Amino acid sequence: MAAPVTHILLALQILPSLPDKDEKEFIIGTSFPDIRYLNCISRDKTHQKDVTLEKIKAEQSSFKAGMMFHALVDEVREKFMQGHKVYSLVPKSIVTAHALKFNEDALLSDKVPLYKVASYFDVILPEELDLVNYDYAKTWHKALKKYLLDFHVENCLFKFLKRCAKRRFNVVDKTFLNNIKRIALEKVNEILYNKLEWLIEKANSDPKITQLVNEFYEKFTTLI
Repeated sequence: MAAPVTHILLALQILPSLPDKDEKEFIIGTSFPDIRYLNCISRDKTHQKDVTLEKIKAEQSSFKAGMMFHALVDEVREKFMQGHKVYSLVPKSIVTAHALKFNEDALLSDKVPLYKVASYFDVILPEELDLVNYDYAKTWHKALKKYLLDFHVENCLFKFLKRCAKRRFNVVDKTFLNNIKRIALEKVNEILYNKLEWLIEKANSDPKITQLVNEFYEKFTTLI
């Protein structure tokens, strides 16, 4: 699985070969599947299996094509990283996979027009509302936009994760139990973030990982 910036970067890279697709709708679509971080939709509804570039080209909807591309990226990236044994280069942890993918965002972020892309999330597409309710879509768009705009601000990632944890419960019934769950999840995220931050630093300081991330980006179109 890739993180938000990497998904967007690869979408921008492939779009020239998809001239009939609307860039904004495709980007919104390729960013949509991970709305499941809010626990509002199951993965099987957002990550289509057996996606090919030909199927993406044949899809009439730019948004749905973007969703399909997200699934393809996740599959191709995982195969590449597993094949090059990237996971063996950092200490094992419950957040190792997240550390590697958010490190990729850090390494590749300068290749993305963050402010331009962030503005795309001012719009919620009708197709999104066929899958989740408006409050969840609004929450996800705001979280993504803030993540992109503040990407180089200290603690941006922690704030993104905390925002997802907090709003995950704020958009459902505000019962006492849900408040307890929200607070607990925020605390867990804070503890895990310390580990995540340490692992990201480990990954970021490893030249082999940096080389493989750049190689994946540069060779991506030949891998799909």
